[in-house]
Amino acid sequence: MKKYLVFATIILLFISCTSCKSKNDSTDNTKKNNEVLPKDSLNELEKLKQTNLNQIGDISLGMKAATIKEKLGLPVSTSAAEIWDADGWYHQDWLYPTKGIMLNMSGENDSTRLDVFSITITSPSLYKTNKDIGIGSIYSRVMTVYENDIDPSSSDENVVTVGSLYGGIIFEFADKKVVKIFLGAAAE
Repeated sequence: MKKYLVFATIILLFISCTSCKSKNDSTDNTKKNNEVLPKDSLNELEKLKQTNLNQIGDISLGMKAATIKEKLGLPVSTSAAEIWDADGWYHQDWLYPTKGIMLNMSGENDSTRLDVFSITITSPSLYKTNKDIGIGSIYSRVMTVYENDIDPSSSDENVVTVGSLYGGIIFEFADKKVVKIFLGAAAE
């Protein structure tokens, strides 16, 4: 009887160790996969382009450079086109200071084929979101109009994020009034 108990104990230990090892292996693989696969902000940005949050005034995310030039004219200044590590695309800022507009333009394969990646407006811009929020709008109105779309983890009395940092609208406030509106992906 003693032999059977010792033998059964050894078998149980062996099965237990094998089970622990396979469980640990799968945990390690999950950790590796989570570390390798970052949050895909480009995917979030693509989703945003399909919503009613994708434009300010008559400028929308994904709009072609030629269309922007027709609407706003040539930018007063542009930054050098740079490839961003975050997405591997070319990015260039187009500035329209007298209109209170800055556009980040991007292109996947070519810095000469750019589309609107993000939009930033400040004073003296008269552009507004599709819910009639613009520079000078009051905090309480923004909170009421976008009540169901606000990301509370990325918002406070100075900044309100509608959607998410990976694709949305970010309102900045001074003295409870909007002073800056950013539309696009603010995080990667």
